[in-house]
Amino acid sequence: MSDDTTFVLTGLRSGYRIETAATCGLTRNSISTRALVGYALTTETGKDGLPFLQVSLTSEDVQAEPPVLDLSATYTQNVAYSEVDLDLRFTDLPQGTEVEVACTKTALAIPRQPVEGSSLIGMSGSKLGKFSADLSLRLWLADPDALKSSSSLTLSLSRIEQTPGGDDRKIVLQKIALPLSH
Repeated sequence: MSDDTTFVLTGLRSGYRIETAATCGLTRNSISTRALVGYALTTETGKDGLPFLQVSLTSEDVQAEPPVLDLSATYTQNVAYSEVDLDLRFTDLPQGTEVEVACTKTALAIPRQPVEGSSLIGMSGSKLGKFSADLSLRLWLADPDALKSSSSLTLSLSRIEQTPGGDDRKIVLQKIALPLSH
């Protein structure tokens, strides 16, 4: 990994879903609740003036269609490269899965889209200079029980190195691998 960049995981939240259905006479009643819970990471300053990392349990209001997973990270690049690629590799994802990578550096954002099986989605940014960007990797699953033990997501940022022979070389700067099942 590169010493000229940092990639800091700033949060990981996972969703839960509670569904209840009942039949009473001819009337069917149904209740459905979804929420996103996890941990928030903030930097606080103590009474002694020294900074420390504060971890707190969080929850969000029920959303119309919340992701089952929301990973947030901050990527900082201290060197200007001519091209930086953001790649999202997915492995063994079931039908009905959607992914998105929101990014404050819009050239690197991956819009929400359906995915299935194993493949790679990538975005490329040219001449972005030195920068810091907040990223949110979001995953929607139609059937979490359809995940395999090999199901995973990998988010990586790479620089492209031009070589004299015309073959470009991709050099990974930072990477987060996330298994989705055990």
